[in-house]
Amino acid sequence: MNILDDRVSMSLSLRTFRNTDPPHLTRIWRESTRDLADVDCGTSPVMLERLVFGHLFFDPAGLIIAERDRTPVGFAHAGFPPDESGNELAGDVGVVCMIRILPDEPIGETAIALLEACEKYLADRGAKEIKGGTVTPHHPFYAGLYGGCLMPGIAEDDRVAREAFETAGYTVERTVDVYRCELASYTRPVDPRLVGLRATVELKQEIDPAPKTRFEAACEAQFRRVRFRLYDTATKKPVAGLMLHEIECDHCRALRTGILDMRVVTAKRNRGYGTLLLADVLTQLRERFEREGRPSSVEAVVDRTNEYVGRMLMRSGFDKR
Repeated sequence: MNILDDRVSMSLSLRTFRNTDPPHLTRIWRESTRDLADVDCGTSPVMLERLVFGHLFFDPAGLIIAERDRTPVGFAHAGFPPDESGNELAGDVGVVCMIRILPDEPIGETAIALLEACEKYLADRGAKEIKGGTVTPHHPFYAGLYGGCLMPGIAEDDRVAREAFETAGYTVERTVDVYRCELASYTRPVDPRLVGLRATVELKQEIDPAPKTRFEAACEAQFRRVRFRLYDTATKKPVAGLMLHEIECDHCRALRTGILDMRVVTAKRNRGYGTLLLADVLTQLRERFEREGRPSSVEAVVDRTNEYVGRMLMRSGFDKR
């Protein structure tokens, strides 16, 4: 067993995760995320258990705890994304998924010490490349807690993580945008193309489709998943589709819903099929959540270079965060 016990300074020391840590990590999470826009700052030990500690690929040695005078003051978490098959972990690429410290902790000491400990954990297990932050769908942990329902990498307002990674020499590899639609105020877009298209397609849905890989099964185990497909009624072939996954916040009953893997057949792009799919799906969700009487939103994480999907989301009632 690899147990880290490293004294950084006279008062700061590092160690690995213990089963008694969840209440301490919950406190650190709540205090360190109060000013972050899209983070569930009211999370609980139950949510951390569901979305982090209970994960199939969770390794206690990769969750590093910083203590000052024997009191936890921060933590950082390292793991591995899936390999190309999606059934095993990629041993040559590691990810520092999260860095959280209490507001009065010095970034230059505590956050950097945690980051270096994570890097050592990954390097000792064969990582040749280390990334900071994770983006859906290759997120080992924290989807549903950080950045909303989908992992956005490192949030722009996460000063601690950004400063720690920049100080350590990390550079930006890619940038994504987060789009969100508040269902309480959603109205179907006015698009004359949709009237004619509606008669030529059929919307079908599949609840909790079987995951394609072990990694997908592990990441999505705590989410309700729904696959929507728009079929051409003449050819019986799909022309557009998307996957939704959602999770309920345990402290406020709000549902967080994310769009995964939205696609439109290349030959059908810019003809309204994607807009129609989103309109039908969002209308269904709005009606359902109105019946249930709970707040809800839908979000999507889109690579900034994917202007096609970005424009479609904006036309469909989403705002860029």
